[in-house]
Amino acid sequence: MTRFFVPDDQMRGDRVVLAGDDVHHAVRVLRMGAGHRFTAVGSDGSEYLVEIEQVDPGAAQLVARVVSRSRPDREPRLAVTVAQALIKGDKFDHVVEKATELGAAGFWPFAAARSVVRLDPARARHRVERWRRVAEAAARQSGRLRVPAVEPVLTFEQLLARAADWRSRHGPDSVVLAWEGESERGLYQLMQARWGPPSQRAPEPGRRDSLLVIVGPEGGFAPGEAHALREAGASPVSLGRLILRTETAAPAILAMLLYHSGDLGRAPAT
Repeated sequence: MTRFFVPDDQMRGDRVVLAGDDVHHAVRVLRMGAGHRFTAVGSDGSEYLVEIEQVDPGAAQLVARVVSRSRPDREPRLAVTVAQALIKGDKFDHVVEKATELGAAGFWPFAAARSVVRLDPARARHRVERWRRVAEAAARQSGRLRVPAVEPVLTFEQLLARAADWRSRHGPDSVVLAWEGESERGLYQLMQARWGPPSQRAPEPGRRDSLLVIVGPEGGFAPGEAHALREAGASPVSLGRLILRTETAAPAILAMLLYHSGDLGRAPAT
């Protein structure tokens, strides 16, 4: 069923209001009219089954009646924020789309020394807005209850400060650095140390954990960047014998983490 994320000011008692692009998508693209139903997702994660009462041609808003409300528990209990270096073409779109489908909690784009893409402030704002649209579309498609936040583009120095703050708040091994130069510890060893074997861990109601995953650009981190991240508290890990493209690394890491934590790979009722 079609889903729309609706802000609080458009949830009005037993009525839900769509506005802006959502109206165009519902009426012009999907050809929805009176009697059609869709799912509205509130900012608190509640889902509302709603039914359109009337569609006025050319109207800027669409009003639907709430039929029922539910509060599913569908979001991962492991909240993984992805710090991804800027990469060329539409590869960053791919990272946002696939990581959102898998359950990413948010994204921190950042500029690394070897990032091919260089964005002035205006272009950076435009790209971030596009990535936010990509995240919302992917969240709709995958049945998410929230849209992952895409932060403004960070400098490398800002990333270091944020990584250090994250480490101080969430503890050892909470900042994961995917680095091809690491040869002693793999992601699996980090997961084992943090949670134990995957077969012994299932999602527990109310239990939450948070990780920050840092992925570099094409060509990897420049000399000194990985060292600086380690000094800021990041835990470098290898992803195995194979070399992954940068746009493949973040979704692959996310899938491995969420499988190990019990958020992926189990039947919904287990």
